[in-house]
Amino acid sequence: NMDILGRAFMDVVSNTLFVTGTEQYPTLREHIRRSSTIAGVDLRPIGTDLIGPRGDHAAFEERPIPCMFFSSGMYGDYHKPTDTPDKLNYAAIERSTKVVFETVRELANCRAINRTPLANGSDLEELRTIHMVMTELSSKSAQAGINKDDADLLKKLVSETERLSKNGSYNPKTREKLIADATPTLAPYFMS
Repeated sequence: NMDILGRAFMDVVSNTLFVTGTEQYPTLREHIRRSSTIAGVDLRPIGTDLIGPRGDHAAFEERPIPCMFFSSGMYGDYHKPTDTPDKLNYAAIERSTKVVFETVRELANCRAINRTPLANGSDLEELRTIHMVMTELSSKSAQAGINKDDADLLKKLVSETERLSKNGSYNPKTREKLIADATPTLAPYFMS
């Protein structure tokens, strides 16, 4: 599934393509990463649960049928009259669709995609994605439309992602806590 391409996530994280559904398919993820490097787009894996049922892929996830979701993420005027075609970055759309095309080609031409459960039940690449996003949102909070109190909370969350990364303690329990801490701060901006 592809949805919301050609804009910067929260109006600050540009030239980034988020992908869900690759958590347990490291070979496929590596292929997608190579394709994104060639296309010139920053690929950022993230857990499907962090996106929620906001796309057509949700029906597959419920069953559970393997699926992927590619997106550049939410932005400030999503579904508003000010969301006009002149704000689209058509070059970014082209780069992203090249990645998706190469992914489809890989899937069509391979015999099987091996599923490999996560080593400790959590995805360190996802943690790097969360860290990058929170760092960008924190450093460009005004541009992202984030108020000062929430920007201060984001700085604390950035520190927490750094701590989890440095001491290697990103596991299902610490992931759950990180998400619980971030949700009240970030959810209102995504749901507008």
